[in-house]
Amino acid sequence: MTAEDDPPEPPRRRIASGLGLAAAVALPTAVLVVHAARYGSWIIDDAGITFAYARSIADGHGIVQQPGADTVEGYSNPLWVLLHVVGHWLGLFDRGTILGTPDYVVFPKALGVGCFLGILAATHAAARAVVRPAWLVTVVVGLVLAANPSFVVWTVSGLENPLYGLAAALLAALLICATVNDWLLTPPAAVAASLIALMAALTRPDGLMLAVAYPALAVLLVRKDTWRDGLRSVTVALLGFAVPYGLFLVWRSRVFGRLVPNTAVAKSQDVPDLSDFGKVRDLLTYPGRWTVVFGAVVVAFAAARWPPMRRVALAAGVPLALTLLAYGGLENDWMGEARFATPVWVLGSMLVGLAFVQVLVEAGPWIRVGLAAGTVGAVVVSSTVLLDHQATFRQAPTVPLCLVADRFGRFYNELADRLGVEDGEGSILLPDIGGTLLTSGLTVYDLAGLTDATIADAYDQDDIQQVRNYVFGEIKPTFIHSHGNWRILGGIEDPRLNRDYM
Repeated sequence: MTAEDDPPEPPRRRIASGLGLAAAVALPTAVLVVHAARYGSWIIDDAGITFAYARSIADGHGIVQQPGADTVEGYSNPLWVLLHVVGHWLGLFDRGTILGTPDYVVFPKALGVGCFLGILAATHAAARAVVRPAWLVTVVVGLVLAANPSFVVWTVSGLENPLYGLAAALLAALLICATVNDWLLTPPAAVAASLIALMAALTRPDGLMLAVAYPALAVLLVRKDTWRDGLRSVTVALLGFAVPYGLFLVWRSRVFGRLVPNTAVAKSQDVPDLSDFGKVRDLLTYPGRWTVVFGAVVVAFAAARWPPMRRVALAAGVPLALTLLAYGGLENDWMGEARFATPVWVLGSMLVGLAFVQVLVEAGPWIRVGLAAGTVGAVVVSSTVLLDHQATFRQAPTVPLCLVADRFGRFYNELADRLGVEDGEGSILLPDIGGTLLTSGLTVYDLAGLTDATIADAYDQDDIQQVRNYVFGEIKPTFIHSHGNWRILGGIEDPRLNRDYM
């Protein structure tokens, strides 16, 4: 019997359940907010690129990084950009301050918290189909996520991670509910899965992997007597995703001349080989090896002991496996703290949380004692590891937006004024452009190539001389700032630098 088959709850129990749910939402959210406050008003500089594009679009300048710039898809998160455009139109973003804090800090962080609430709601919906009390699953999953520095850091970073995590949670909840209640192979389930997958693909490029989740699960669960329903539903799901996403690709090609974001070209994202997937092994050690092993044992035990949990494990495990594959296939990310792992944390926590409460509620006393002991061990091990992650990031947060805005935006504005550079005549080339775009009065050129198609193509072709010719022979920026490896990539050793610049 599933949770949906239970008889209606009496009024008193419904009230208690409602209070439990309220606490299950409030407690993890409070922990998340307190945890996020440890990182202050930090927003990562790359988020400033999203903010700059949202500003240009909202103000009617087109899809450009700043007025007058070339039309380049210098972001990889169109749906996240759109949310900030709407925020700008509503006067909530890029308009000033909220309670003394810049709204470009408050608004994206508030969006992140809102997405976290959505993840909790999706978790509760899945739990109601599987086990009672559903609120206990919600609080377990919420606390696990709120204690994870990787999840929290990137939820409040200003980047699209929380929206991607929400899409993963919604898809998992749909697949779990549809599987447990035996309506997976129906057109409504197929259409809903395709729309959520579309949401994920428009949030991050690797979100495209989630389009495979529904067809894969349907194939795994189809039987001889349901193959016609399965074929119809898989066809509906594939078309429901492929048609709108195909139209988006046509639009992208016509507007930007590419089938992928310019950012993917600049990063030279190649087809992964087997060695790339070693990152997955490293990822699983992030919360501590014992914690991961304990979670896997709980899921395996629940699936072996209660047949409905096998379907739940499969329904949540398919998208989890796909996000792990996507994580392994992506190029190494310099920003740290497992930036691309947000959907992995969400799906893994949902699966373990469901299995944990199932064992806690249904198992005998000795199994519960073992579960309690394992939980204590996991908490002790994870606390040490996760607190170390938190402390490390607090001491050296990745490229803060405000630092870049002051150092490369406002500073070079002042320098241009002192040197008598006429308005509209000055320009700057540098690799950190998020905060620069938000504050600079100069034309900004991106040495990293994320928002510059010519530099992106040169990096993709491994042609540094093309970058040098473009910089010193074509755009000839008024100012050049470079540091670290960018000195080599930008060709700062070029003799034209000494000839033309001080």
